[in-house]
Amino acid sequence: MLGLACLLLLPSSPSVAGYNNSLSPLGINTNEVLDDDASAPFVDVFRDSTPFEEARPWLTKGNIAYDKNGWPIRLNGGQVGARFINKLPAGTIPDGKYTVLYDGKGILQYGNDAKLISKTPGREVISIIAGSDREIRATLLIMKTDVKDPIRNIRILMPGGICSNNPYKRVNDARACRGSAYLAFEKHTNE
Repeated sequence: MLGLACLLLLPSSPSVAGYNNSLSPLGINTNEVLDDDASAPFVDVFRDSTPFEEARPWLTKGNIAYDKNGWPIRLNGGQVGARFINKLPAGTIPDGKYTVLYDGKGILQYGNDAKLISKTPGREVISIIAGSDREIRATLLIMKTDVKDPIRNIRILMPGGICSNNPYKRVNDARACRGSAYLAFEKHTNE
């Protein structure tokens, strides 16, 4: 009974009730990271992807050589792929233009609801829009990679960014920030 009374009094304690976590955007107790998890915990949606080797035989085919971090270094005539979004309900992540950043040289290809819009070395822009089934699916394939400088460190960043005065809310552009700095995901996401 004494333990219950202590628990009931705990929230009213000034040291607990007055605690403010607004300066620490770190969270705990998040869901597992999966390509079909509707919590969408990362700005970099490629962090949710299936590992290249685990996408065999659907997206990854051939005798692929990988580095110690799981990035393909030799395709040996094959291809590697990853599903980075799978069966998310429309509206879970924003429809729009996603920025793909990567190191190395090679050729990427996109599938399902992801469509290439433009590309320059190390940076591509894709459109991701929910399909007619009101679900979002997206895949990435590495079709060619330079063995001397293989494609690696792939990041697929959501459109938009945040306002400096509210790091918890994604906004489409600087117009939403009204007096605070706009921080675009492409320019302010750790690599």
